[in-house]
Amino acid sequence: MDKQVEAGSETLAGIQTFVARYPFPFDSFQVEAITELAQGQSVVVAAPTGTGKTLVAEFAIWLAQQRNQRVIYTTPLKALSNQKYRDLRDVYGVDTVGLVTGDIVEHSRASVVIMTTEVYRNMLLEEGGERFTDLENPTPSSLAGVGFVIFDELHYLSDVGRGPVWEEAIICSPPHVQLVGLSATVSNADDLANWISRVHRPISLVVHEQRAVPLEHYYFLDNKLHLVQDAESNRVEHFPDIGGEAKLAQMMGRNRANMYGEDDEEEENEFWGEQTTTVWSSDEKQKVKRPPQRKAPEPGEILTVLREADLLPCLYFLPGRRVVEEAAMSAALHLFTSEEEQELIKAEIGIWLEQLPKEDRNLQQVYSLTELLPRGLAFHHAGLLPGLKVLVETLFARGHLRAVFATDTLALGVNMPARSVVVGSLSKFDGQEMRLLTPNEYRQLTGRAGRRGMDVRGAAIIPYSPWEPFETSFQRITAELLPVTSSFIIRYNSVLNLWRPGDVQHLAGNALPYKQTENK
Repeated sequence: MDKQVEAGSETLAGIQTFVARYPFPFDSFQVEAITELAQGQSVVVAAPTGTGKTLVAEFAIWLAQQRNQRVIYTTPLKALSNQKYRDLRDVYGVDTVGLVTGDIVEHSRASVVIMTTEVYRNMLLEEGGERFTDLENPTPSSLAGVGFVIFDELHYLSDVGRGPVWEEAIICSPPHVQLVGLSATVSNADDLANWISRVHRPISLVVHEQRAVPLEHYYFLDNKLHLVQDAESNRVEHFPDIGGEAKLAQMMGRNRANMYGEDDEEEENEFWGEQTTTVWSSDEKQKVKRPPQRKAPEPGEILTVLREADLLPCLYFLPGRRVVEEAAMSAALHLFTSEEEQELIKAEIGIWLEQLPKEDRNLQQVYSLTELLPRGLAFHHAGLLPGLKVLVETLFARGHLRAVFATDTLALGVNMPARSVVVGSLSKFDGQEMRLLTPNEYRQLTGRAGRRGMDVRGAAIIPYSPWEPFETSFQRITAELLPVTSSFIIRYNSVLNLWRPGDVQHLAGNALPYKQTENK
């Protein structure tokens, strides 16, 4: 009994020491999660973006330092790994933090190593599946001394292409390691925690559902912001039969062509030019009133209205690198900075350009950003030079940029919160087809809206699009989150590495879909 009391006192003292490092009070879910870790438990934290899940990971790192253990911090993206590396290196020092992303290896044996989840999975399998043997030391030598493994963006387990990597990594992790799972968009966290408890070791679940900053949803239509849903989730304005007119017209045009062959030019002009359109069906000819098709707003127009509404800075999400760059350049006709800010930004650009290799300074993306940044604008995507990414992130964090155009990868953990988020397209190409964003994807994007301690409310803005009907689209993307489901398949490289008898069966038998079926 005395030993238990003493251990409890030591745990409490450790938590208090860690909390004292920060100038703000911790939320109850953060205290609950770090207490579980201090008591030797693994933990899954499901909480909205911007609420401070990363503090739990930081406690795991701090605790490992106290215990002379190592930590592996996994992320789904190289960009996110690079940012975590920079952030943690500033806190713990260059020699303490390492980075392994496939094309970069820095201090791979450091006490804190940041890596993509694929790299971690490969480390587990590279020694022939020793995780499943009865040898005295079943842990791969590359994981010697590791006390914690952190899985950032755990919901990636559902990703069709890369999800199996997360399952394999969890199943194959050494049993002595404490796992820390972080996710903002997992609705069936209970199922996920139960599965991890079965295939690895018991894991505690900590759920926090309230956003740090309430969110309002706006529709940008006819050069105005219209409040669609307030911060208490009440619908305000409705927009039936608005949006999607071009898509509807295209579908109707295809219908007519399929049934009657080529239409003459006069009929085609009537179809696209008049508000009343003849629509053919299999049994009769009927007239349908087609709403007028508006012009899609330009990014510069949207940013100008956001500036007038005091909703800058913003992140402007669009699908695809080329689209992102073109949108940013189109907004360059507008100026969002003062003369003093322009001079400051130009000076900062000069410093960063000196650090770039000479062969990189003539790249088009360097010229484009050099033009955009003094105007308070930038773009950010996976194809950007690492040095330019850091420059954009640094200027945005210092408040010198008013808008950053980005692909959705920026929403995955990269620490760039803004007052507002523009979701420039409600559709995306998923590798197979163009489809509407899922509620999980929309939640991930809009999670960046609203800066804790700075903004009373965040704002999500959806611009009018002639390709997307607003009402049906909004209802679908703001519906309940989809559950995390398995994408597990046995891959060739897994089979080749798990060559001992029973290894593959063990992996397949512990996969999430098998365990979900087993529980029913």
